[in-house]
Amino acid sequence: MNTESVKEWLFKYILVVTLFLGILFLFLGYTDILPTDEYIVVRNICKETGAIIIAGGVFASIVKSSQFSGIFSDLLRNIVYCTEHLEKRKDLELIWEKVSKALCRQKFKDISDDLHNSIKANYLPIDHEYYYKDHNVDIDIEYDAENPGYVFVTESLHTTIISDDTAKIPVVFKGSIPLIQSERNLTTYELTELKVNGKDQVLAKVAKVDRNSKELTYENKIECAGSTTYKIIKKEKKRYSLKANPYRGQNAIWLYDNYAVEIIYPKEISIEFLDMGVLKRWHVEKKHNAATKRLKATYEGLIFRKQGFLILFREKL
Repeated sequence: MNTESVKEWLFKYILVVTLFLGILFLFLGYTDILPTDEYIVVRNICKETGAIIIAGGVFASIVKSSQFSGIFSDLLRNIVYCTEHLEKRKDLELIWEKVSKALCRQKFKDISDDLHNSIKANYLPIDHEYYYKDHNVDIDIEYDAENPGYVFVTESLHTTIISDDTAKIPVVFKGSIPLIQSERNLTTYELTELKVNGKDQVLAKVAKVDRNSKELTYENKIECAGSTTYKIIKKEKKRYSLKANPYRGQNAIWLYDNYAVEIIYPKEISIEFLDMGVLKRWHVEKKHNAATKRLKATYEGLIFRKQGFLILFREKL
């Protein structure tokens, strides 16, 4: 019989072996087989050793039993994965990655890595410090009477930023406006109002406008701190060529919870509103009177990164 066979036999019959040895030591300790005066120390050692062996054998048998293992595993799983415990852990991202990768490998082995990375990058914006709630944009378009083909666009934003803590977070609003090179000075941008929780921001400090031969870019950067909720009001006025800007889009770089956009525009313009990758459909309503038209699109629910809408403008000939 080799060593491995002996180990397997001992593990299988551990309770029998330990009971036999324990009883043997207790027998030697409590009977007169060993003279009391000459082997008193040995007999005391046998008593203690026998008791230890029996107790250890019983415990080992319980631990190796499948029933105990199942109960122990369930208890451990409940402790490790209970909500109270998880919320205190600092390695939740690592835990999620392990679980997510294992799930992806079970269902889609060949594309599991790409699937996991795409979900993490686009549907779990864990690198973001906040999200937008009830994001409402109002756009008013009217023709520039002095410059044919150009429009004035007044855009108002009302939104709420939700953060988990009161630490300082940078908030950036930016965009670009394509322009006609020979008429580049006709394309303009002006930030007219910016408020955070009712307090006016210094417009000259937060607004940054750059112009080159192809486009005008703008950026409004503010820092919010001291609260977990920030109500933002932003108003801006643009002038640009409708021919150079036949569309208006929103491609989310943050997480949005509920979004609404309302546009008032001249009757000479027609609009087509397109969903861009959202999980549900935008609800679109159109109304018009003798002078203007109105379009309102609402989305209830979450909009993730690289999702949003596209509006196409067409002038009637």
